[in-house]
Amino acid sequence: MRRRAAQVIETAEPGGGHAAAADERLMERELRAAVREAIATLPRAQREVVQLRHEGGLTFQAIADRLGRPLGTVLTQMRAALEKIGAALEDYR
Repeated sequence: MRRRAAQVIETAEPGGGHAAAADERLMERELRAAVREAIATLPRAQREVVQLRHEGGLTFQAIADRLGRPLGTVLTQMRAALEKIGAALEDYR
């Protein structure tokens, strides 16, 4: 048992891998903030569609019904919004 414990201690990363995990959490927080910022800069019509879909969990048809827009318009607004968000997040790829 003592040998096994010694082997584990010898093969462990310095710092126990905590630095890598902390870096990953920081990057995740930065990405989430960048996504929120990108959504905030969208035109209102596109922002509404994104928020209702991702935060409200609505189907595209339900979004169209709620906003009084044709389904095709909602789909086009979502596609345009995703393209803009993707462009804004280019540095994170």
